[in-house]
Amino acid sequence: MALLTVLPLFYSLVVPKAASEAESVACVDKSDTKSCKYWKDNGGCTSAIGFMTMECGHTCKLCHMHNPHVRCAGLHHNNTSIDPGPQGLKALFERLERLGGASCDAGSIDGCVRDEKEEKLQSVSFTTKVLSRNPWVVVLENFLSIQEADGLVALASSMGFQRSTSTGPVDATGTIDRTIGMERTSQQVWCQGACDNDAKIKVVSDRIAYATGIPAENFEHLQMLKYDVGQYYKEHHDFINMQPILAACGSRIMTFFLYLSDVEEGGETAFSRLNLKVVPRKGDALLWVNVLEDNFDAQEPMTYHEAMPVIKGVKYAANAWIHPKDYRTVNLWACSG
Repeated sequence: MALLTVLPLFYSLVVPKAASEAESVACVDKSDTKSCKYWKDNGGCTSAIGFMTMECGHTCKLCHMHNPHVRCAGLHHNNTSIDPGPQGLKALFERLERLGGASCDAGSIDGCVRDEKEEKLQSVSFTTKVLSRNPWVVVLENFLSIQEADGLVALASSMGFQRSTSTGPVDATGTIDRTIGMERTSQQVWCQGACDNDAKIKVVSDRIAYATGIPAENFEHLQMLKYDVGQYYKEHHDFINMQPILAACGSRIMTFFLYLSDVEEGGETAFSRLNLKVVPRKGDALLWVNVLEDNFDAQEPMTYHEAMPVIKGVKYAANAWIHPKDYRTVNLWACSG
């Protein structure tokens, strides 16, 4: 039996009561009864409330929580880490230029990433290469060491890759359906549970947080990717337009994309509207915006992109999508889309 990873609540939130006993059990469990009972007996109905609402709503008497307006209403607290406007994204990318500048001073207030006080960064420094300022698209060269990239590939491979999914319609519970289609033929695995708590992942998350100035709680779990020869992801956009009640963490304002391998031929990340094509280079990271600088609820039209087919070799990579608010708590309640 698969074990449920029990996650702590990051802050106290009262679970809404059902109007009646009948309403609380008026649904069918998606997972099998034996699993639901096991998870319930181990405290899952409260410690992993979003998962249990969707998978074991009947067993946990949480069927009324399928309604996102019931489940998510209390999550719109003011915990924004970055605001729209010139002091938001523009300031973030200008700081990245200073952090990754060739002549940066490790003794300065905003100095090199290899600042000795930042031990969690393990003395790794990167160089910022700006590809576009309007909208922002930058490469962070040598963001990961070769050993770190190899470690993430090994971790993902040990979990087992499966066919990648694309974003589908939002269902009645306020969650996004995941679809499989020919627009995306890669393989993926989500770094959740034990993977998310792995020391290698913690180091990378801390480094992204330091580089962007946005706390790791605002990042989605890493989506680890593998592209074999011929595999691709056609042109798409990472912005997801959802009602605020259904995505209490806010939009995906940025994509932080890690290249975990070199590719012998092909596999570039291409932004057709910006006439940009980025060649995968092991250890590099690519960061771009998905929203307008002054409006995080509006899609940036210029950052449609595609993963071009791998012609020779294998491409390994990872996505970290960044939100303006705490994603992890909201996701725990299944209110992140």
